Amino acid sequence: MITANEKGEIKDSLGKTVLKQRGKLEFQKVYTAIREWFNANNYDTTEKDYTQTIRPHGDEYKLRIIGDKDVNSYVNFNIEINVFAPEIKKDTGNMRMSIEPSLILDYRGYFDKNKFTRFLKYVYNNYIIYRKIKTYYEAKVYIEYLDLCTKIKEAMNQYD
Repeated sequence: MITANEKGEIKDSLGKTVLKQRGKLEFQKVYTAIREWFNANNYDTTEKDYTQTIRPHGDEYKLRIIGDKDVNSYVNFNIEINVFAPEIKKDTGNMRMSIEPSLILDYRGYFDKNKFTRFLKYVYNNYIIYRKIKTYYEAKVYIEYLDLCTKIKEAMNQYD
């Protein structure tokens, strides 16, 4: 059953992956790989947070990138990446990254005008296009998410 959240939007989260790296780490290479993947796959990106704190024992990075891709006028793919690297000194350090894909339905709010249109949205999502959402859209965003995870792991040299 597909239901709306408190904002009225339907956001279907498809899981979460946490990548950790300790040791040799090139933060700029990982950041560049993320940006290049989003650009190559036609995602609009927003950096909600990008801070670098320079400290004597190592730099601290915090990064939050959200990628959005409009599939059609009703479906939107969303991938959110949160990165925290507490100590990076030269090319070594620790990093924790979480990657979460989601599917947003009716992202333009066409069906949020009144109670009747919200009812129509419920019927449309749960009966008319339910199978397409579950078999096509969720599978497609999940495949793109796995491809992004692969590119990030390659940039972090986790496939050596």
